[in-house]
Amino acid sequence: MKVIINKATDPHFNLSIEEYIIKNYDLEEDIIMLWRNDKTVVIGRNQNPYNEVNLEYLEKEGITLARRLSGGGAVYHDLGNLNYTIFTKKKNSFNNYKKFCMIIIDTLKYFGIKANFEGRNDIYIDGAKFSGNAQYFYQDKMFHHGTILFSVDLETLSKVLIAKEKNEDKAVKSKKSRVVNLKEINSDITIEAVVDTLINKVLKLKKKDLYTLGKEELKKIQKIKDERFGLWEWNYGRNYSFQKTKKAKFKGGTLEITFEVKNGLITQVKVYGDFFGIKTNTDLEELLLNKPYHKESLEKLFQDNEVDRYFYLITKEEIIDLLFE
Repeated sequence: MKVIINKATDPHFNLSIEEYIIKNYDLEEDIIMLWRNDKTVVIGRNQNPYNEVNLEYLEKEGITLARRLSGGGAVYHDLGNLNYTIFTKKKNSFNNYKKFCMIIIDTLKYFGIKANFEGRNDIYIDGAKFSGNAQYFYQDKMFHHGTILFSVDLETLSKVLIAKEKNEDKAVKSKKSRVVNLKEINSDITIEAVVDTLINKVLKLKKKDLYTLGKEELKKIQKIKDERFGLWEWNYGRNYSFQKTKKAKFKGGTLEITFEVKNGLITQVKVYGDFFGIKTNTDLEELLLNKPYHKESLEKLFQDNEVDRYFYLITKEEIIDLLFE
């Protein structure tokens, strides 16, 4: 086995590394990559961010949204969390979550921490979850990746991972569990010590097993980020659909908007209310139809189209807040 200690903290770049390795390495020898992300919510491949994430809080706090290749639920990362990814082509590893989680469980024994594999893909300590795991398959290869909470800001985690229960949603909803930081179990534990123990005592790797990504590889990884993981279309606008009805009373009258979003675009929209405007509700429906359900895009749309032509005494900010509350 080879080990990559990746010091990048850009979530879109780090997820691009995973795709690059799984699609370009033959994996005759397994690889483990250890990495961290700055403040990020990482959602599963099949999830709807509008249902899983408090996007208003995310934007306010400058937290990144990133969609990974694997399935599963939404997780929060910051520098108090260590991620690990194991790349392999061993067929007995496919869907064998416990096999990989045992590597983490065995590592924590050196720190006097008794952890257990529970459910389909998680690691717990005394009923509290500190590690979630997922897998992705490509041809005859796969990777298993997971989180390890050391000193994650749990207050931010609890605020940003809030499902919008009112949505009529076809996406997979993740189960929220009580979580715990390893620092709460052992105040002396550090990420550096766990990495060292994992590499040298559990996996028994040598210095020669350390692998560094080359400059040309990094360029190709950046290209993957630019063409997939860094795009709004991938992170927000991928395959999901939902319907919403928003209604509010403003100084300029009552406004009700019912709309459907598919693949990140507003595909159906009806506008009702007793508001006044030079333009009609039909004009507004035509304006919104097939536009990205994206806050910045709609802000620009209303700015370019003079919102007061559609609404008398209702502001652009009030419309945007209604659409995204």
